[in-house]
Amino acid sequence: MPMTAGNRVSLKCRARRVLGCCLLLMTTFAWAATPAPLVTLLLSEPGGIYQAAAEQIRVNLLEIGEPTVQIKTQALSERTGPGGETLLVALGVKALQTALATRGDAPVLVLMTPRQSFEALVGDHAFVGKRRVVTAIWLEQPYARQLALLRAALPRARRVGVLAGPANQGAGAELARAAETLSMHVVPRSVGDSEEVFAAMADFANQVDALLLLPDPVVVNRATLQTLMLNTYRQRLPVLAYSESLSRSGALLALFATPEQIGQEGASTIRALFRRGDLRLSPPTYPRAFTMKVNRSVARALAIELPAEKELEARLEATP
Repeated sequence: MPMTAGNRVSLKCRARRVLGCCLLLMTTFAWAATPAPLVTLLLSEPGGIYQAAAEQIRVNLLEIGEPTVQIKTQALSERTGPGGETLLVALGVKALQTALATRGDAPVLVLMTPRQSFEALVGDHAFVGKRRVVTAIWLEQPYARQLALLRAALPRARRVGVLAGPANQGAGAELARAAETLSMHVVPRSVGDSEEVFAAMADFANQVDALLLLPDPVVVNRATLQTLMLNTYRQRLPVLAYSESLSRSGALLALFATPEQIGQEGASTIRALFRRGDLRLSPPTYPRAFTMKVNRSVARALAIELPAEKELEARLEATP
C-alpha cells in the first residue's frame, strides 16, 4: 500500500501515543521506587500535650494524599543521633534541644515552644548558609491579639503590667508597639528570679489596670503560681494568661492555641512542604488559631462585667 500523507500523519500520531505511554510508565516506576518521606515527631515528654499535638499531626497527615508519608513518634531517650528522616518535628523545648544536636541534614519544624525559648536556643542554628533549616509555630499568641482581647474585655484598661523574667527581656519593644496601636501602655518590671516576682507585683499596686502573663518559668512556676494569683486577687487586678490551666488557677482571661490546634497547623505546614517538594522553610510564626477562656467566677469576684464570649471572639477574629 503506498504511503500517503494521511498515513504518515497517522503513524506519527501513533508514535507519539506510544512514546507518551512509555514516559508515563517510566515516571510511574520511578515514583514507585522513591521511598516515602519520613516525618519524625520528637516528643519532649510522653503523653500529655505533646502526645495530643503529635496525634493531631498524624490524623491530619493521613489526608495528605500521594506520595504517602511515613510518620514515626520518638521519645527523647530513643534519639541518639540523626534518624534519617526527611523532616524532624520537635514538640517542646526539650525536644528542640535534642533536635538541634541530632538533626543531621533534616530540616526542623518546632512546635509547642514559646518564642523567646526558641530564639534563645536556636540562635545561629536557624540557617545553613542562606537556607533556613529550623522554623517554628510558636506556642503563644501574638502580642497584638493578646492586647486586643484585653481592650475588648476591659475597655477602661489602658496600663498593662508585664513581669519580664529572663526569657522575656527582649519582648519589651514589640509589646510597646502593639500596645501603642491600641492606645494602651505597657508597664514592664524585670524579674531576675522567682523571689523578685512578688516585689514586682507590689510595684504594680494602683499603677496598672491589668496584668499580662507571658510564658516564663521564672515568673510562672509551681512555687510562685498560687501566691501570684492570690496577690492579683487582693490587688483587684485582672489577669490575661496564656493557657487554660492558668485560667482555672485564677486568671480572668486566657488566650492560647490548644495542642490540637497547633498540631493541625503543623500538619498543614508539613503538607505544604511536601507538596512544594523542596522543603524550603518559611520564617517562624505565631499560631493562626486561638481558643479563649473566661473565668466567670473571677469576673464575679472582681465585680467585672464582661461582653459575651462570642462577641469577644468576633473582635479577635478581626485582629491580624
